[in-house]
Amino acid sequence: MADVTVPRGGLHSIQHLRAVAAVAVVFLHVGLIQKFPIAASWPDQFASGVDVFFVISGFIMWMTTVNGAVTPLHFLLNRIRRILPLYWGVTFFAVAVSFVSPRLMQSTIIEERHLIASLLFIPSTHPIYPESIRPVIGAGWTLNYEMMFYVIFSLCLMFANTYRRFLATIVALFVLVLSRIFAAETDIVWWFFSSPIVLEFASGVMVGVFFQKSRLLGARTALIGLLAGAVIIVISSGMEKSDYGRFLFWGLPSTLIVWCAVSLEMAGVWPKIHLARRLGDASYSIYLVHGIVLSACATLWIKLNFPSSALALLLFASIAILASIAGGLLVYRMYEKPMDRLLRYLTRRSKPVVTRA
Repeated sequence: MADVTVPRGGLHSIQHLRAVAAVAVVFLHVGLIQKFPIAASWPDQFASGVDVFFVISGFIMWMTTVNGAVTPLHFLLNRIRRILPLYWGVTFFAVAVSFVSPRLMQSTIIEERHLIASLLFIPSTHPIYPESIRPVIGAGWTLNYEMMFYVIFSLCLMFANTYRRFLATIVALFVLVLSRIFAAETDIVWWFFSSPIVLEFASGVMVGVFFQKSRLLGARTALIGLLAGAVIIVISSGMEKSDYGRFLFWGLPSTLIVWCAVSLEMAGVWPKIHLARRLGDASYSIYLVHGIVLSACATLWIKLNFPSSALALLLFASIAILASIAGGLLVYRMYEKPMDRLLRYLTRRSKPVVTRA
């Protein structure tokens, strides 16, 4: 059976899922803003947007390298070009705002050690929440995992044979997770990176192999699988809190969702929704800037002394979510996209890709 080729212009289903994942994380964090009495009843399943991102990341990394001779160094440089400019830009913006108007950034205190660790993707405890391992930009904790995966995957690119490359990637991630039995919780770097959540990158790579080898589902089966994956996530509240629970109850269903989504698109039944595609394009910007926007909205809401009734909180949540999405779209259009275009021009090493990662 011949390998499947990606449609010209990329996969709409992947971009749509990126949009859903980014908006889900915004929904999660709007319900967790301090001083608003809604966190206790807010669905934690919105956090599964991160798991969808990780599966998609594994899928994209496989598909963008499987048919080309990509060197480990070139791969890493491409990943750095995509990740660093926006992440560092948003981080330094948050630092500047914290000095100019500390009240606007409710959960940001700048410590040199923590800032450096954040910029270098090194897990570090938060100055305000010492029990939490997260960088200056709270949502950036996922980028620590992303960069770790990129390093592992780049090393596996030394295998020219795709089967060996696949096997090396899967084995490396599984060995990393198994190594946690030797890690002490006080060794936060090892403990952090050996989390079972990294297996979601492996499952994304496996979806990439299924896609490449035409191991796709029929439209009816894929639709049922897509709905089943979503239902499992919805009914799994609390089950994901154990060590392997997140991978089992959010990671595997997210894998099923991605596999079924690309199967539906290749079967010709996935809708082309322009707004969802645009949100998917801007999902990285939305993901990184939404925390700053939410914090600003909450500060303004409190300062104006609005009531805390259910209707008022619903209004606040709606405004904050829309503002976060609009802010992400603006940053994407005014900074992320032009910066990426500039860096592509300067490096002169642009290559076609399946979709944005």
